[in-house]
Amino acid sequence: MGLELELEGGSGLWPMTMLHVRRILGNERGDSTLIATIFVVAILMVLAFSLIPYFVFIVQRDNLRTIAIQALRESEKAGYVSSAVMDSTSAKLAQIGLGAVTKGGVGYPSYAGSTTVKVFRDDSDPTIWIVIKYPATNLSKLFTAIGGSNDPTDGFYYIRIPGRSEAYE
Repeated sequence: MGLELELEGGSGLWPMTMLHVRRILGNERGDSTLIATIFVVAILMVLAFSLIPYFVFIVQRDNLRTIAIQALRESEKAGYVSSAVMDSTSAKLAQIGLGAVTKGGVGYPSYAGSTTVKVFRDDSDPTIWIVIKYPATNLSKLFTAIGGSNDPTDGFYYIRIPGRSEAYE
């Protein structure tokens, strides 16, 4: 398709000629604006929807931490993290949708690292620990894509809270 251009000198037809050229070429400036708009809207949509898994992660972590603090209060009275405390904590987690799961052959929630031997109030170190590990939404891939680091506990909530034993002999 060739470009046809007719100019008649001094007749005042210059605006008509430009209109004729625009009609042949089309309005290309609108195409680039449309492409830029589509690109920007796509980026904004990805950013907006990537916040949803992050907020779900934060809410689950806060719920898990609240339940861990309740379990710690029970454990402080007993002087250790008993099987009854573990069972009640697992039941509370199941009520909020964090029930028992198996990942890689390991059952979760895991209480490995918690104080399971009775510690008395008068001991030289009356500190007890509650440790809860539970599979989390895997945000490590999202964070690694934007420059985050890789951690051995990626993909897990790992809550470790110290407390003071209130148990007497």
